[in-house]
Amino acid sequence: MNKNIELVEKSLDTISPGWKTVLVATVTDNGFEYDVFNKIDEDNSQENLAVLLALVIKKSQQELEQLDWSEN
Repeated sequence: MNKNIELVEKSLDTISPGWKTVLVATVTDNGFEYDVFNKIDEDNSQENLAVLLALVIKKSQQELEQLDWSEN
C-alpha cells in the first residue's frame, strides 16, 4: 500500500483535515495488510506506532479465531 502513499495522504487530508496518525488496513488474498500513516514527527513516534500495530494485530487475531469459516 505504501506505493500510493501520496494518494492516501491526500485522501486523508480530504476526509479528515488535521489528521495526525492513521492506521489503514486492507484485506488481500494473503491476509491482512496494515500501513500506518504519520503526519507528525515525534521522538517516540516509531515506538508508539509499533504498540498500535501490535494491539491491532492481536485484536484481529482474536476476531479471526471466532469466525466460523465453515459458512463460506
